[in-house]
Amino acid sequence: MVMSMALLLASAALSVVASGCVSEQTARPSNPYGICSHFTYSDYPTRETSARMIREAGAGWVRFDFDWTQIEPEPGSFTFEVPDDAVATAEKAGLSVCAIVGKQPRYAKPAYEHLDLWTNFVTTVVSRYKNRIRVWEVWNEPNNSGDPLNDPTNYLQVLRAAYMTIKAIDPTLFVTSGGIAGLGKRYVEPLLVLGAGAYFDAMNFHPYCIPQPPEEPLLNQIRWMREKMTEYGCGDKPIWATEMGWPTHHVSEGRDPGVSHTPVPESLQASYTARALGLAMAGGLDAFFIYNLRASERRLWDRESHFGLIRKNSEPKAAYYAYSAFTAARPAGSRQRTDLPWRQDSIFMPQWRRPGGEDAGMIWKTDGLALLVCTFKGDVRFVDMYGRRKSFAKVGEGAYRLHVGADPVYFCGAEFVSAKEEK
Repeated sequence: MVMSMALLLASAALSVVASGCVSEQTARPSNPYGICSHFTYSDYPTRETSARMIREAGAGWVRFDFDWTQIEPEPGSFTFEVPDDAVATAEKAGLSVCAIVGKQPRYAKPAYEHLDLWTNFVTTVVSRYKNRIRVWEVWNEPNNSGDPLNDPTNYLQVLRAAYMTIKAIDPTLFVTSGGIAGLGKRYVEPLLVLGAGAYFDAMNFHPYCIPQPPEEPLLNQIRWMREKMTEYGCGDKPIWATEMGWPTHHVSEGRDPGVSHTPVPESLQASYTARALGLAMAGGLDAFFIYNLRASERRLWDRESHFGLIRKNSEPKAAYYAYSAFTAARPAGSRQRTDLPWRQDSIFMPQWRRPGGEDAGMIWKTDGLALLVCTFKGDVRFVDMYGRRKSFAKVGEGAYRLHVGADPVYFCGAEFVSAKEEK
């Protein structure tokens, strides 16, 4: 029998007030890197290979759906074979799971008018996995869902009910808002005005900027999000981004893809991925997920089929190697150097301290190739965007002449001091 919504929320509220909050380890994970992979959909047959490749790329998280329509196709009839296999695969590879709950079945549309059914589903799923999955994302892109959840008032009811339900099960479980598609200014601010900040442990958004490079869009979105969260009383909470990426599909002759469907070359996908990772860490995101691991390659011209870091046959694309090189240069447990400047006009040079205490960072320039004389404090070594050792001419004490362009160069073992362009 389904508990009434009023009793459920009252019970949950008392439990949350009395029992504390999420753990610091979950709120600010030591490994902030995640990759989306459809373990419960198209990647189910290849999930073991996918999980291994995610882990080998240096990510600590995999994100996939716990689809209401799949798990409870009829009211009260639950099937867990697929999600059980997906969770076991992630665990075997040493990956933490960011679980998306959502996708209302036909008998519960719209979900905000069927909260008893919704909370019963959430209770059943979260109770089953509570000791194995610590992070729950409430819906995927509710502002882009094509149903009444496009209205933040409606989505708030779904978010609040899920949050209170999950916290009643275990107050230390971590709840993120549904990843907001784009910045969603017309959605996020009304949501915060309505008091949504009380019903998530992290604000979550999807800062796509296809086909643009990541610098200004990502940094501006993080800045705006932090300002609005502060304005509406939840500025101390983390910000996660659980999707971002660039597609590499083909454009058929005579087909107008539209701006948002414009593809990027695979080499540019690699460069944008590395730069986005560096910007996300420098900008203060607590977790950052690339969408996605495996390209389905259903159709050459279909954008959704070609976001992958690897091909359908598991062959890595350039972006997979770039992702792996970033996490090797800035491994889990690294700490961002917030005491150092990390931008000089079009030159970006975010820096961090690796777990063993070694200083490291990356440098790139967004408006063309330049010859820079860069000064470092320490015994510096260089690798390129793909993790290959790279040599530059030494021109003085700690000074090197670097050819710098859009593809980042990593420096390790030293602190970046200054850069001067040679004309």
